[in-house]
Amino acid sequence: MKGKMPDKQKIAIKERMAEVKEQFKYVSGFRVRVYPSAQQADIMRFNANTSRYIYNALVFREWSTKKHAKWLNNDKRLDTNMPSLANAAYQSAWNRWRKVNNAGTPKPKRKDSYRLSYQTKNSYVAKARIAGYDIFNGSKVRVVDSHHIQIPKVNVLKASANNIKHLPREKGIRIGITTIKQEPNGNWFISFQVKSDHPFKEKLVKTNKAVGIDLNLSNFLTQSDGKVVENPHFYKRIKGQIAKAQRVVSKRAVRAKKEKRALRNSKNYQKARLRLSELQNKVARQRLDFLHNVSTTLIKNHDVVVSEELRGKNLLKNHALAMSISDVGWRTLINQLDYKAKLYGRIYLPVNPAYTTKTCHVCGEINHNVKLGMEEWMCPHCCTFHIRDHNAAINIKRKGLLILSKTGAVATSES
Repeated sequence: MKGKMPDKQKIAIKERMAEVKEQFKYVSGFRVRVYPSAQQADIMRFNANTSRYIYNALVFREWSTKKHAKWLNNDKRLDTNMPSLANAAYQSAWNRWRKVNNAGTPKPKRKDSYRLSYQTKNSYVAKARIAGYDIFNGSKVRVVDSHHIQIPKVNVLKASANNIKHLPREKGIRIGITTIKQEPNGNWFISFQVKSDHPFKEKLVKTNKAVGIDLNLSNFLTQSDGKVVENPHFYKRIKGQIAKAQRVVSKRAVRAKKEKRALRNSKNYQKARLRLSELQNKVARQRLDFLHNVSTTLIKNHDVVVSEELRGKNLLKNHALAMSISDVGWRTLINQLDYKAKLYGRIYLPVNPAYTTKTCHVCGEINHNVKLGMEEWMCPHCCTFHIRDHNAAINIKRKGLLILSKTGAVATSES
């Protein structure tokens, strides 16, 4: 914004970025709860709203750096790294559309959303680079101590010690892109993209075990070894409370509009909205904790985990089951299995689930008479009795091991 950068400087920056990318090839993410003062929250809200404004201006082709430079430079609250990252987010949205057209073209962000976020960059001075990278010596974003974090413009923020203690502290780790986010219930979080020149976790000792998992609604999942994980139904447990809270929010919104009061200035509406947001947030936290426990147990106890490949959008087209499918969080579980397998040196493989339910795992005969809702069935060819989900899990495991054996990627005692 202050002037055109010389070509030599651009080339030097690109070369330096390429070196850093090559050196720090291991990437992970961590999230920390922070407790800003009213003044700090105001600065973060300003940057989040400005980031949204820039993104929307790019969507509507109304953004001009020269036109807006004076306005941006005049406000002392502005994080100077934020505009370039808002632009990068817009370009990233187009890149996703080019790869997968059904992802949709970039859409404007809603001004009335209670979910705010923006991104900033970190950097390390030459002295810090010589001393060795870590999370404590960043010049813009750094961990000050076990209770505080520093970010640009906001300065030092009080943070959750319970979250900070999980951050890696050894040398050879640097903080990259940092996301500052406010949830609808008013809580603030800082998410770090942490890069390392060495793995974050040591590879686990081999167990010589493989497992296939069948995901279903009657229980959460069934393993090929016969173990069953029950569905906790977090949303269904408090569905009545959420519905009641939603009715209160709706009534108070109608009353505020009749009295011509802005919803953001209506105290009764905001109290009801926060109550609803807390209930929804509680369900999300419970589900996420449950999924982390399940995925970590599967990865730590098996060298190979094979699951069915899911298409969430296709499943949600069944309106009778859409709520139950959304409640279980299968897609999140699969994402967790994928990144945790890489983190701990395990193998995770999704396979096509076609005919895994109808195929007898003993003789390989396909029984087309098996319909949706049949929990048990008898093979007409070899007369083997099957529990549907257990049989499917065994077939899923075999499909995965067959694919891996062809590539020579794995050999287990169970293969």
